[in-house]
Amino acid sequence: AEERGAPGPPFRAGARQVFTVDNTSHLTPEHVRRTLEVFAGLVDRGELAAPRADRMARLRGLCADPRPAPVSEVMRALDVTALVTDARRMRLDAGTVDLFLSNNTLEHIPGPNIEGILREFHRVGRADAVMSHWIDMGDHYANFDRSIGVYNFLKYPRPVWRLFNNDLQYQN
Repeated sequence: AEERGAPGPPFRAGARQVFTVDNTSHLTPEHVRRTLEVFAGLVDRGELAAPRADRMARLRGLCADPRPAPVSEVMRALDVTALVTDARRMRLDAGTVDLFLSNNTLEHIPGPNIEGILREFHRVGRADAVMSHWIDMGDHYANFDRSIGVYNFLKYPRPVWRLFNNDLQYQN
């Protein structure tokens, strides 16, 4: 989620605030560092538009130390706030967010919870807020079981699918 305002510090493309939201923190020093390295590699190969030189220097500085920096330190340096909370109750001010993004997330959340999340997005979003959600509608078991296809789950009635579904790889 991003909030509008005066141009922000590096890595925020002009956003005043950037938040990540998850009910469990999955941020580790290694994952954050690897993400920054991938970003830098894309810029180096010309596959991603290069930010200003000072922004790249700041990013490279975060990656230069042989020991991964603590996540809180890196997030602070990037001016990103990681909210570890239920997205149905984000405790952000109403009408402040203008961009919502998710990637391969909503298909893992039960339908009634998605409804609550979208209500909260409506509350915290500006009137002209934009949402972009990538939802993988395929059977995720097909990612590691080549004997089934991405539509495998459609052959099961809901009561039977519940037997295959699980909390570790829940698919709505």
